[in-house]
Amino acid sequence: MSYYEDSFQADIPNVSFIGMPGVGKSVLGREVSEYMKWAFFDTDKIMELTLNKPLARIVEVLGEKRFLQWEDKVIRSLPLTTLRAVISPGGSAVYSPRAMKFLRAHTIVVYLSASARDVKDWIRDDRSRGIVGTGNGGIEALYRERVPLYRKYADVTVKVNSGHDIDELVPHIVKKAAEFSVSAKKKKR
Repeated sequence: MSYYEDSFQADIPNVSFIGMPGVGKSVLGREVSEYMKWAFFDTDKIMELTLNKPLARIVEVLGEKRFLQWEDKVIRSLPLTTLRAVISPGGSAVYSPRAMKFLRAHTIVVYLSASARDVKDWIRDDRSRGIVGTGNGGIEALYRERVPLYRKYADVTVKVNSGHDIDELVPHIVKKAAEFSVSAKKKKR
C-alpha cells in the first residue's frame, strides 16, 4: 500500500457493500478487509453458522418476512463502534430501513452496481442461493425492485462486470470510499 493509499485509509470509517446477489459483495468484502487489515462480517455466513443451515434452507424455514427481520437484527448487532470492519450484508438488507440507517450511520455504503444481464448470468440457479423476493417475477423483477433502493442508500457506487480484475477493483473501491469520507467531513464543518 502506498503512502497515498495509507493516508486515505485513515479517513475511512467502516465500509459496507450492497447490491444484487452475485455482484461480489462477499468476495470484494473479504478482499477489501484483507487490503485494509480490518475485520470482515458476511451477514449471510453469520446466519448460516448460527443456524447451521444453508441460506436457502433458512429462507425456506423462516419464510421471507421472518428472514428479513432476523437479517435486520444480525446487521444491527454488528460491533461497528468498537472496531473497523468491512460488512457484506445480504442483498435483501435494503428492505430494512432500520438496518440501512444503522449501516449508513456506521459505514460508507458502497453499492456494487451491475447490469441486469450480468446479474442474471452470475446467479443462474437462484433457488440454491436463498434469494428473498424472486417468487414475484424472478431475477428481472427483483432487479427492477431493488436497484432504486440500492441507489437510495448508497454513499458510493462502483460499477462491476465480469471483466473486472479484483486486484485493480479493490484499491479503486478504497479510494472512492476515502474520497467520499473526506468530502462528507468537509460538508459537516
